[in-house]
Amino acid sequence: MAEEEKKGPKLTPDFDFGTYLAFFLPGVLALYAIVPISPQIHYLFSQLLAKDASLGASFVLLIGGLTAGTVISGIRTLLLDWIGKPKLNHARLREPDVLAAYVTAISNTYRFYQFYGNITLATAFYLFVKYYFGGVDFHKDKPVLDIASVVFVLLSVQTVLQLRGAYKVLEGILGLETPGLRIETVKLPNGKVTQPYKCPLEAKGGTPPIKWSLTGGTLPAGLTLDTCGGLGGTPTAQGTAQITLSVADAESGTGSKQFSITIDP
Repeated sequence: MAEEEKKGPKLTPDFDFGTYLAFFLPGVLALYAIVPISPQIHYLFSQLLAKDASLGASFVLLIGGLTAGTVISGIRTLLLDWIGKPKLNHARLREPDVLAAYVTAISNTYRFYQFYGNITLATAFYLFVKYYFGGVDFHKDKPVLDIASVVFVLLSVQTVLQLRGAYKVLEGILGLETPGLRIETVKLPNGKVTQPYKCPLEAKGGTPPIKWSLTGGTLPAGLTLDTCGGLGGTPTAQGTAQITLSVADAESGTGSKQFSITIDP
């Protein structure tokens, strides 16, 4: 028999018990929130609380909870996952050891953030439905809702902390993405005719030496650009010029940017 091909680590971790909790519990909370406005969901929870709860009701709750939790997780991805997100060097995932460490970190750190983020959104949904659709009796329900509001705030803080902690671990495994050569100068200042003009240009990234060049348009009369990024001279005519400045480094990295430069009378 031919030797079986060895399989490398998967890019995503298994859908383990922790994943079920991260999706199921927030999903059940979201379903419970709509009990006052949905007779079907009210009947489902009534069946589950009865002593003779059927297997079918339990199965419906399991599927419904996972489905609602998946929807909540998708919303969380759109609303929360971008907070403090660093530019990770995902190219390192091609290394088997790094990939294995990455998958393990997802299971051990990001999974906790998933749970807190999902349960936070589910709690927000619960409060929203209770306040606006649940017919709140403020003499009876307000203390409970106040407690739920405090829990929501604490969960929100914990969600942010868990997300930043997960990113910190992943950053330690993958490292940050190294930005390429780029021009940092935002805009060129205005000049005046017959008055000396000087504007040092700034670029970051790349491998020195960095060389500057004019690759588009024409500089105002009297101004010159040196290869070290010095733009200066004495303007001899007023007007506005559209120019393109480019940089190149020792390893053929390049970058360019368009500017507008105005010379006043």
